[in-house]
Amino acid sequence: MNKGIPLKTRAEINAFNGSKMLKVIGLDEFVSSGICDNRHCLLLPNYDPNQRELLSLDWGAVAIQCGGIPSNLTVPVISKLEHPEVISTGDVIVLNENRVDILYRRKSTANLLFVTERCNHQCIMCSQPPKVLDDGWRFEECHQLLELIDRDIPVLGISGGEPTLQRDGFLKLLEHAKKALPSTQLHILTNGSAFEEYHYVEQIIQLGHQQIVWGIPIYGSTPQQHDYHTQVLGSFNKTMHGLYNLGHVGAQIELRVVLTRPIIENIVELSEFIVRNLPFVS
Repeated sequence: MNKGIPLKTRAEINAFNGSKMLKVIGLDEFVSSGICDNRHCLLLPNYDPNQRELLSLDWGAVAIQCGGIPSNLTVPVISKLEHPEVISTGDVIVLNENRVDILYRRKSTANLLFVTERCNHQCIMCSQPPKVLDDGWRFEECHQLLELIDRDIPVLGISGGEPTLQRDGFLKLLEHAKKALPSTQLHILTNGSAFEEYHYVEQIIQLGHQQIVWGIPIYGSTPQQHDYHTQVLGSFNKTMHGLYNLGHVGAQIELRVVLTRPIIENIVELSEFIVRNLPFVS
């Protein structure tokens, strides 16, 4: 995939109001698969008048990357894209009046479900500081996205914010991911504090998803060092309990260490702490 391609573009969208999620399908893939329904957006490099009958099929939308557009079509027509290269076959997009957002990119190796902007930590180095808002709608968006993502995707990330904040919603999302993408590994970024409750870990294990990697950070070998980074008193103990509970059930854990100056200054102590106390992390 080319670097620097944005995940959104301005566009003109005719015969459309509101918001709609669609999977993009190119002409070649349509011919070979025969897929045509209102969950798909047909992608054409330009408009050919001979394609009018094709465009009248039951598409959710039609995207025309360059040139003019047909008139008198009831299907939404996306045109005049500011960045035509943004949309490709296999992608999942969301239409929003004069904008197209890309939620899944087939050519990318770093797709994820973004479940919330909220978090229960205030990490000093966070590139996306948490927001206090009600964004529960993102879980519904993730459920829709799971139905449109390619079934052969090898790895799918889940991130936020802190994805475990809406606990029941998170469990339902994992259950859906197991059904929709049974061969896909889930790479879940979390601070791990929710897993201090062993019952919650048991609920996750009972879902039977065999391909989850938990990416959990640790910011020091003492509560003072870790809690300084998270800005939450007691977070070190919660994360450690969570790591032990996950380790007890044999979960695959990716321990993540962000190299801030205080961590680098104590990297030897942290390394020794990990070796002694967390030998089960992978």
